[in-house]
Amino acid sequence: MSDNEEQVANLLARSGALLAVRRYHEAEEYARQAVALAPQNARAHRALSRAQAGLGQYTEAARSAEEAIHLAPNSPDGFRLRALALSRIATKEHGLERDRLAHEAAASAREGIRLAPRDPNGYLRLAEALRLTRNLGDADAAVQEALRLAPNSAATWVTASLVALTANNWETAITASRRALAIDPSNYAAMDNLGVALRRAGKRREGTKVLAEAARIAPTRQQREQISPVLESMWPGSSSWSFSFRSVSSPMSGLFSISSSRWGAMRSSRDTPALSFAWRVGRPHSLSSSQGAIKKTT
Repeated sequence: MSDNEEQVANLLARSGALLAVRRYHEAEEYARQAVALAPQNARAHRALSRAQAGLGQYTEAARSAEEAIHLAPNSPDGFRLRALALSRIATKEHGLERDRLAHEAAASAREGIRLAPRDPNGYLRLAEALRLTRNLGDADAAVQEALRLAPNSAATWVTASLVALTANNWETAITASRRALAIDPSNYAAMDNLGVALRRAGKRREGTKVLAEAARIAPTRQQREQISPVLESMWPGSSSWSFSFRSVSSPMSGLFSISSSRWGAMRSSRDTPALSFAWRVGRPHSLSSSQGAIKKTT
């Protein structure tokens, strides 16, 4: 290994360690240094994409993922990262543009699955994208496959709760969120989804308390700020609190079969979970780039 290769490897190891503890700004800096030293290194571009997604920089994350795909077209990691970033961008759009981005995300996720059919992360990315296209039947099928491959992963159960919330299936969302929290008690995505589902199921006081706790443990200021308007509307004066969210998972045969009668359009209510890595209150809540993968974030 040359000195340059060793330096790049060390930079990527540092970036990966920082990503694991959600220190995205520092992780991004190391990844950028790696890209500068080795612009043809697909792994460096993937590390940069992960850090950018963690920072909520989804357009940049998508570009970095696309460069990684160009450099390593047979690696599923770049396709999964691109699917993740495009799904997050789609949540901010409406109408045809939202549909276009969601379909692109789904296509990218499917390519990731084709390259690594035994990796549950591809199915999680696919489920999130399909949810945005309102294809809840196929989204549920993707979740089921992820659960089959990784039944004890928090990420699978958070995604399951997200799909259930989109289908207005509150009890299923509550169960899935609690399964996730049984695995990872500090998972703020699962906690947020649980709070939303409880409130929509009529358990408003319990749900509000869960949302407050989720906000308290939010790892970034951006995520805390996104939650505070919701809590302010529930409990005046709560916006000065500190907040947070996270996720958990476990298997349940047939739990996520979604009845067509529950496939209503996603409501824009305050009681709907926050979706994306720059999660926004008022929409379903998926995992961050560090939480949204099983075993490794790709």
